[in-house]
Amino acid sequence: ALGSEPSAGWVTASPRARVLDPLSWRRNAWTLAPGAVVLRSGRLTRRAVTVPRARVQSLTLSQGPLDARLGLAGVTVVSTPGPVRATLAHLDTDAAEVFLERVAAAARVARRAAPTIPATPRLAPGVPGLVD
Repeated sequence: ALGSEPSAGWVTASPRARVLDPLSWRRNAWTLAPGAVVLRSGRLTRRAVTVPRARVQSLTLSQGPLDARLGLAGVTVVSTPGPVRATLAHLDTDAAEVFLERVAAAARVARRAAPTIPATPRLAPGVPGLVD
């Protein structure tokens, strides 16, 4: 499922990305798995990053001058701090916009469905001016 062959559900990088990423452009892809966003990249060093939908904090779209000329863009999923960076380069601009829309919608639904943390009881209920 994480191989380089196109498979159902995976949105892959554009063939125009071959100019900027000749070895791994076919492998770069993303999909919405149940409860998570999965990004895969790399040819020699393969990498798959899974971000739980409810943990998505924001999404970014980036496009340098060469990307813009080729009609490509990169996307990043910003999640809780940690050593993993969920970035995917060289998607078609239209595919990158679809990524932002679909992942944002899925993350919104997941956050609303996630169990909420119960409010902490006040340390000194009824005492005005006391900060807990």
